[in-house]
Formats: sequence, C-alpha cells, structure tokens
Amino acid sequence: MAKNLTPEAQEIGKKIAARLQALREISGHSQQQVADAIDSAKESYQSYEHGRALPSIEKLMKLAALYGFDSLDEFLQLETSGKQNVVLTMYSNASKKTKKIVDFILQNPA
Repeated sequence: MAKNLTPEAQEIGKKIAARLQALREISGHSQQQVADAIDSAKESYQSYEHGRALPSIEKLMKLAALYGFDSLDEFLQLETSGKQNVVLTMYSNASKKTKKIVDFILQNPA
C-alpha cells in the first residue's frame, strides 16, 4: 500500500484487496480476465488485489458491474452481512480441491 496514505486508508485498501480477491475466486475469473474487463493491465489489477494500490473510481465502478452489484456503495460495503462474510471467508480459506468442487457445483446447478 502506498506509504502516503493514512492508516485508515491503508486499512480500507486492505479490505478492498481481500474483497477483490475473494470475488474473483468465487466468480472463477482469472486476474487477466478481470483486468481485461476493467480495461487495465494485469499488473495493475494484481496491485489492487495485493493491496499495493487502490483502484480509481472508474475501475471500482467497472468491478462493481462485473460482479453484479447494483451500486458502488453496495460493492464497497466493507462490512458484509453475517452470512455473506462467513461464505466469503470459508471460500477464501478453502483448499484448491474444495474450491474446485464448489466451483463445479455453482457452474452446474441441478
């Protein structure tokens, strides 16, 4: 994260980075696919996801649309609901094998 940011801004940046990674993994997109969708270089997107930089408002709006959020406010809501937070945390902490199983189930509904 940029050194000239306040501690509060750095904390928000970390939360955005974690949210970006979790949403990308849940959606099954690669970093390159997300970067292409928001008209960004893969390296720039990686810097957002790793918390080394903050995306612009324009990029945040494109990310919100990509993940199906109705508004930027909803997308940036860093305090997720209890159920959503549990699901994102469980998925983020799951093994690669478990993620593949979950992805398969989500992509092949009964």
